[in-house]
Amino acid sequence: MNVWQNKLDDKYDVFVESKDDGYKGDLVVKEGEKELLREHVTISYGARFGPDIADVAIWESRCCEFIDNL
Repeated sequence: MNVWQNKLDDKYDVFVESKDDGYKGDLVVKEGEKELLREHVTISYGARFGPDIADVAIWESRCCEFIDNL
């Protein structure tokens, strides 16, 4: 299940997939079907009511940093 998702530069799909207990997940960057990045991340509060704004800021920053350095 995706806890958060967005599209950057109308080209890259970025999202966080929740894992087992909901407090861990994977940050993923894809260009079409090609996966460019997969990193383990933590998810505050298990995102029961949606992702924490601080988590989103960290995830967005990491995605932008990765894409800018391609």
